[in-house]
Amino acid sequence: MGTGNGVYANGRDGIAVRNVTVSGFYYGIYLRDAVDSAVVGATSTNNYYGIYASNVSRVVLNQNLAEGNQRLGIGLGGSDSSITENTARLNNLGQRATGLSVSGSGNLVSGNLSEHNDQHGISVSGAGTVAEHNVARYNRWMGISVGGQGTLIRNNTVTGQSEGITLRSASNHQIRDNTINGNAHGVVLSLSGNNLVIGNTFTGNYGDLVPYFGDGNIIARNTFHSNTRGMRVGHSNGNLI
Repeated sequence: MGTGNGVYANGRDGIAVRNVTVSGFYYGIYLRDAVDSAVVGATSTNNYYGIYASNVSRVVLNQNLAEGNQRLGIGLGGSDSSITENTARLNNLGQRATGLSVSGSGNLVSGNLSEHNDQHGISVSGAGTVAEHNVARYNRWMGISVGGQGTLIRNNTVTGQSEGITLRSASNHQIRDNTINGNAHGVVLSLSGNNLVIGNTFTGNYGDLVPYFGDGNIIARNTFHSNTRGMRVGHSNGNLI
């Protein structure tokens, strides 16, 4: 694992990082306390963190590639930012790496591909954040991991994970119109209540929809094809199915 930063900006606004290639650092590209900045078309490989933006607002991460990083492919913590059309893959060097991780409010996570990562494909949390039109496939644990409150997860394709879409200790989310194929479990609601799971298509999963210690969820108008089990509810109360 390398040390130092390939590209680093701290407390500066209006930064644009474009079409760079960085490899062998602790942080490949690191924006901190930045506003109205962008990382576009960058390639970050074989770092500890590929591309990381911390405590930011109105930042754009677009069309970047993060591959072979040890802990995280692409990460953003902040608000009102867009994370679009990026690829995070093979971030799996023994540290249970996640492909793409976004926390904070009002962010857009759209059109990304996250595949063959050692932990989660995509991790999102934060009120008002939308994750849509992403592909998460063949990640080791979860395709899309959802925490916190108030996120909209829609029109994503999730294939070949241990758990397709998982909510843990999460509430007031909407999981709608996703395509969920070939996972061990399609959607897992664990210790999660007052969520809406609607209009999703489940095909070829071993176990599809599992509310477990989750109360007050609404599960409606989902479609199940060729699965081993359709739905299993355990230790839960007040769910509407």
